[in-house]
Amino acid sequence: LGEAVSLGGGEVALSLSVGLALPERLAEPTGEDLLRAATLAAIEARRSGPGAIRSYSEALRSRIESRGHLAEEVALALERGE
Repeated sequence: LGEAVSLGGGEVALSLSVGLALPERLAEPTGEDLLRAATLAAIEARRSGPGAIRSYSEALRSRIESRGHLAEEVALALERGE
Protein backbone atom coordinates (compact mmCIF):
# COMPACT_ATOMS: atom_id res chain seq x y z
CA LEU A 1 0.00 0.00 0.00
CA GLY A 2 1.10 3.53 -0.70
CA GLU A 3 3.50 2.62 -3.47
CA ALA A 4 2.43 3.36 -7.05
CA VAL A 5 1.96 0.35 -9.33
CA SER A 6 1.52 0.25 -13.10
CA LEU A 7 -2.01 -0.55 -14.19
CA GLY A 8 -3.47 -0.20 -17.68
CA GLY A 9 -0.75 2.15 -18.88
CA GLY A 10 -0.96 4.42 -15.83
CA GLU A 11 0.12 4.37 -12.23
CA VAL A 12 -2.16 3.73 -9.28
CA ALA A 13 -1.37 4.19 -5.59
CA LEU A 14 -3.57 2.64 -2.92
CA SER A 15 -3.98 3.78 0.65
CA LEU A 16 -5.96 2.44 3.56
CA SER A 17 -7.93 4.06 6.37
CA VAL A 18 -9.50 1.92 9.11
CA GLY A 19 -12.44 2.42 11.44
CA LEU A 20 -12.82 0.13 14.48
CA ALA A 21 -15.74 -0.54 16.80
CA LEU A 22 -15.19 -2.51 19.99
CA PRO A 23 -18.22 -4.07 21.73
CA GLU A 24 -17.06 -2.93 25.16
CA ARG A 25 -17.45 0.72 24.07
CA LEU A 26 -21.19 0.23 23.49
CA ALA A 27 -23.90 -0.58 26.01
CA GLU A 28 -25.38 -3.99 25.08
CA PRO A 29 -24.41 -3.76 21.40
CA THR A 30 -26.20 -5.59 18.62
CA GLY A 31 -24.53 -6.47 15.35
CA GLU A 32 -26.24 -3.46 13.79
CA ASP A 33 -24.90 -1.18 16.55
CA LEU A 34 -21.36 -2.43 15.94
CA LEU A 35 -21.68 -1.95 12.19
CA ARG A 36 -23.00 1.61 12.66
CA ALA A 37 -20.18 2.43 15.10
CA ALA A 38 -17.54 0.98 12.76
CA THR A 39 -18.99 3.01 9.89
CA LEU A 40 -18.73 6.23 11.91
CA ALA A 41 -15.14 5.39 12.83
CA ALA A 42 -14.36 4.66 9.16
CA ILE A 43 -15.84 8.03 8.13
CA GLU A 44 -13.59 9.77 10.64
CA ALA A 45 -10.57 7.75 9.47
CA ARG A 46 -11.19 8.76 5.83
CA ARG A 47 -11.54 12.41 6.85
CA SER A 48 -8.21 12.14 8.68
CA GLY A 49 -6.35 11.01 5.57
CA PRO A 50 -4.49 8.01 4.19
CA GLY A 51 -3.16 5.56 6.74
CA ALA A 52 -5.44 6.79 9.55
CA ILE A 53 -6.90 4.41 12.11
CA ARG A 54 -9.83 5.60 14.23
CA SER A 55 -11.75 3.82 16.95
CA TYR A 56 -15.39 4.51 17.79
CA SER A 57 -16.18 6.53 20.90
CA GLU A 58 -19.17 8.57 22.05
CA ALA A 59 -17.09 11.74 21.50
CA LEU A 60 -16.50 10.70 17.88
CA ARG A 61 -20.24 10.08 17.41
CA SER A 62 -21.05 13.52 18.84
CA ARG A 63 -18.54 15.25 16.52
CA ILE A 64 -19.90 13.53 13.43
CA GLU A 65 -23.51 14.20 14.40
CA SER A 66 -22.68 17.87 15.03
CA ARG A 67 -21.14 18.13 11.56
CA GLY A 68 -24.27 16.56 10.08
CA HIS A 69 -26.56 18.99 11.88
CA LEU A 70 -24.45 21.92 10.77
CA ALA A 71 -24.58 20.75 7.15
CA GLU A 72 -28.38 20.44 7.39
CA GLU A 73 -28.68 23.95 8.84
CA VAL A 74 -26.51 25.42 6.08
CA ALA A 75 -28.55 23.65 3.40
CA LEU A 76 -31.82 24.95 4.88
CA ALA A 77 -30.43 28.48 5.15
CA LEU A 78 -29.37 28.36 1.50
CA GLU A 79 -32.85 27.18 0.51
CA ARG A 80 -34.33 30.16 2.38
CA GLY A 81 -31.87 32.50 0.61
CA GLU A 82 -30.03 33.41 3.81
